[in-house]
Amino acid sequence: MSLQSIIDSAQSIEINRSKLVGQTISRSGRILTATRNWANPFRMVIVPKPIWRFSEARSIIEDLMTNDRNTSHGIQLGAVSGAAWTVGYQGAAPGGTTGGGGTLTNITITGMTGSTISLANCPLAGNIFLKGDYIQPISGATSYRYPFVVTQNLIGNGSANRTVTVHRSFMPQTGYTLNPSNIKVGTSCVFTVMVTALPTYRLVSGQFVEFTGNFELVEEIL
Repeated sequence: MSLQSIIDSAQSIEINRSKLVGQTISRSGRILTATRNWANPFRMVIVPKPIWRFSEARSIIEDLMTNDRNTSHGIQLGAVSGAAWTVGYQGAAPGGTTGGGGTLTNITITGMTGSTISLANCPLAGNIFLKGDYIQPISGATSYRYPFVVTQNLIGNGSANRTVTVHRSFMPQTGYTLNPSNIKVGTSCVFTVMVTALPTYRLVSGQFVEFTGNFELVEEIL
């Protein structure tokens, strides 16, 4: 929970989800773009709170230094009280808490082609997903490793079988079968990340400690 404690108390969290895009401008003034088909991992910069009591941070620091930059962490965004607005679920499907998280009741994933997820047992009315919702498949007690972000609203219209478009394509996961899966939403989604920039820490008179820089994280893609 050490890295989670840094995130829960962070001053700010920068999230980079941009695609790998190359751009050139021709001599005639036309801009040309090319996009690579890549995993598009989440990249985050965590600005920690400026100062900690050493008594509360000592065990956190030890865990961070032990894990260093070679051990992955499972983290959640918006998990602490007052921060759910960052990734909170915007829909109203049973099992999900609007403005929070949860696992949707009855709705199942039956497959995924590219960045389009096929769903069954969708509610007949109301908001199922809105743009920007974070979702993550889960089968029994096993979560799919990679969360997705919804890119199109999905509103109930009387059809039990629907599709939803997300920000990246399906990535196979050893031992995980997508069909059937349920769906975790919002603050319940878990990101598996590696620390790529680990700041040192400075002891300050008065039994305080501060980190000397930001934490940089990249989603671990297997």
